[in-house]
Amino acid sequence: MHFVSVLVSYGLAGPEAIGNLVGVHYSYLILPFIVILAMTVLVFGDAVQPFVSGLTVFKCIILVVVIGAMGFVAATVQQVRSDLV
Repeated sequence: MHFVSVLVSYGLAGPEAIGNLVGVHYSYLILPFIVILAMTVLVFGDAVQPFVSGLTVFKCIILVVVIGAMGFVAATVQQVRSDLV
């Protein structure tokens, strides 16, 4: 179920980002975006797999760097924590 929700999120976020860049409402771009990516995976699956794996590794590295930067900033800010609700 989680995997399906991630795929739906990517399927909606991609067209929305492209639509914002080119000035088109994203609802017109959802179907072409999904069809183009699905056909790319079906036709060029073996060739695309190393590229997608490399991007996944890059994404993990960026995540670790961002978490490290957040930890560094949190350690240097010296803000007192309070649990006021």
